[in-house]
Formats: sequence, structure tokens, C-alpha cells
Amino acid sequence: MKRFLTIVSLLGIVLVTGCGGDVSKPQPVEVRLSPDAAAIQTNQSVWFTATVLNASDPSVLWHVDGKAWGDSVSGTISPAGRYTAPANSPPLVLPPFTVEVKAISRADPSKFATAHVIVTAGDLTIEVSPAEVDLEPTETQLFAAHIENASDPSVSWSIDPVPGLADSGLIDGAGYYQTPDPIVENITITIRATSIEDTTRSAAALVHLISSPVVVTLSPDSARVGADQPLEMDFSVENTSETTLDWYVNGDWNGNTQIGFISRPGKYTAPAIVPDPPWVEIRAVSRRDTTKFAVCQVEIVPGVKIECEDMTQFIDRGGVTIGEVFKYNASEKHAIEGLDRMLEWIEIPVQFAYSGNHTVAFRNAARSPTDVRISILEPDRKTQGPEWILTVSGGGCG
Repeated sequence: MKRFLTIVSLLGIVLVTGCGGDVSKPQPVEVRLSPDAAAIQTNQSVWFTATVLNASDPSVLWHVDGKAWGDSVSGTISPAGRYTAPANSPPLVLPPFTVEVKAISRADPSKFATAHVIVTAGDLTIEVSPAEVDLEPTETQLFAAHIENASDPSVSWSIDPVPGLADSGLIDGAGYYQTPDPIVENITITIRATSIEDTTRSAAALVHLISSPVVVTLSPDSARVGADQPLEMDFSVENTSETTLDWYVNGDWNGNTQIGFISRPGKYTAPAIVPDPPWVEIRAVSRRDTTKFAVCQVEIVPGVKIECEDMTQFIDRGGVTIGEVFKYNASEKHAIEGLDRMLEWIEIPVQFAYSGNHTVAFRNAARSPTDVRISILEPDRKTQGPEWILTVSGGGCG
């Protein structure tokens, strides 16, 4: 009986012990971080993986050197765990330097894991922005240089020389560029930023200079010339180093016998016979830009038979100059470029404005020499001034 009681007692102890073993305790949150160490260069990245055990919320909050998500001094980390080292060493710190990456459980912020990243200096690099730009005369552009892995981020600005280009613009120490004016032809130049810390390191931007429009001028833009007579024209070509012009008469290069010739730049000679219609167009076209040209409209009139030509003394009073005097056959039509008056060969008073150069011609010559009375108007163009006598010597033309 005593033995039976002992066995029952032991069973009771076993049963009590077994019931106590069914009571379970919660497991603590644990955070694991992989890798737990890394080594990269400035501006490079490394991925970390955070695993949270024994928590319904597996997410973590990332810190870099105690700052949530990091900063530009110690580097930054994304929510997915990508850590990017800073572009340069922290102030007053020489590479290599170490930063701490920490993954903190959101379910239990007292639980975290850490990893250490050794950051070494990368190669010094420079970028210039904008990297490429088109600019026209008088335009400006501010360039910026972004430099990495340098304790001194400053740069010097310069323009690479271009053979044969006298003016490529100006750039100041802040990267502010001014184009030349004018830009005589389309050309590309290089703006360069060079590291002060390491002058072997530089970066460049391309500037496409867009030239000023070519301008062609022709003077006069209209004229009258006698058949078989010359016409001299002044011309200019601006905003290009190529100043050559191609000359056309009514669309014919250099003209022909029916419409007249361009014998040299700016010199046109009318045809011997007046064309029908009696107008021709002289066009000067830029070889640099064939869309740019200038035009002179020329009326061709019957030629004048000059029976004699007498150069007289010039009379110059009050700014008026009377010069070349011509005699024409009365039966012929007359035309001469720049003619101010056609007069009978008799004594007749002639009035001219206060200033200017004048050419007079005479017809129906009856005798010589002849005195021509010249009256000059005062500056108000109303009051007549004193008369002057111009003696014309007809010579053998009487």
C-alpha cells in the first residue's frame, strides 16, 4: 500500500510539471543587417539588406551617422537600403573616413543592427553645365562647374583658342560668358573649367556661335545711265569674313551684250542699244550666304553725243560748287547721270541751293565764251544771295 501511494505521488508531480510546460513566452525582436561592413569610394553606392525577426512589421528606419536617411556630409541611404557616399570628404576630414549605417526596427525601436562603411577618396571629376548651347551675337550664358573628390571645389574658366578666330567672346571668373558681336560666321568654341586643386583635371562645354545675318548693300539702289555708258556702284558685305559677291544682270551672271556687262565688281556698262523694256536689274549676291543680296534698278536711256567737253574754273561760293559743263547737239535726246540743269547757251540767271555739288549742261551753242550768272540762295532757301559770274569757254564748240 505504501508503495502504491508513492507511485501516485510521482504521477501527480509529473502531471503538474507537464501542465506548467505548455505556457510559452514571446520571442524578442531581432534585426540583422547584411553586409555588416563595406568599403567604397566617394560618390559610390552599396546596397544593405535588413531582416527583422519576430515582428509583424518587418520595416526599418535607416540612419547614417545618427541622422535619419543621412545627409550630404556623411552620405545618404534610400528606404530600400542603398547607401551613397558623399561626393567629397566631410569638412576637415581627410579620406579614408568611416560612417555608421544603422537599421532600426519600426516594431521595436530599441532593436537595431549596424554596419560600418569605409569611404576612400575617388578620382577628382568635373562636370560643366550646360554641356552644349547655341548662342547668337550679344547673348550671354552662365556656366556652372560641379567638382567631386576635391577639398577645394573652385575652378578657373577659360576659352580654348580657335585658329583664325580673332574674337571668341569673354568669360569671367564666375563662369559668365558673353558672345562676340558681331559673329562673322557660324563656329563652335570650347568653354573650359579647370580645377584649382589639380590643374590636370578639367571639363568642357561646347558653344555653337550663330553668326549675325550677312548684310549686302549696294549704292545707288536705282540709277539712270546712257547707252554704252558706265555706272559705278558702291557696295559692302558685313558680318562675314567672305566678302566676295557674285554679280548678275537680269539673272545672267555678269550680264551680256543685250543687257550690259559687269566688267569688275561694282562697275556696270550699259549695252550700246537700249533694251526693251529699258530697265535692267543688277543684283549683288553674297557667296557666303546666297540668300543675302542687294539690288540696283537701272534705267537705260539713249546715249548723248558730246560735241565738246570744257572743264571750266570752279566757282565755289557759300558751299556751292559748279563744275563740269557739257555741250550737246540740239537734235539729240539727252541724259546724263547727276545732271542738275540743262541750259540754253545764252546769258541766263541760274539759282542753286546754298550747299551741294552741281553739274550743268548747255545746248544750242551760238557763241563762246559765255557768261552764266549764278545766284546762290541763302540757307533759308528763300532769300537770294549775291550773283556770281561763271565764264564758260566754248573753245572750238561754237
